Parts: sequence; C-alpha cells; structure tokens
Amino acid sequence: MDEIVGADMVNVKYLFHAPFILSMYGIEPAFMRW
Repeated sequence: MDEIVGADMVNVKYLFHAPFILSMYGIEPAFMRW
C-alpha cells in the first residue's frame, strides 16, 4: 500500500509541476489554456 501511495504522490507532484517544466521548454500544455 505504501508503494501505491508513494506513486500517487509522485504523479500528483509531476502533474502539478508539468506545466511549469513544459513552459520552460516553450511548450504550453493544452489544459493551461482552458
């Protein structure tokens, strides 16, 4: 169970930081325009 929770936390952190990381590469995620 701990591994599943840890994976979920990593996914949440990735989803939270993905727009900022992509923006640094000059890429705008589609969900940022909603």
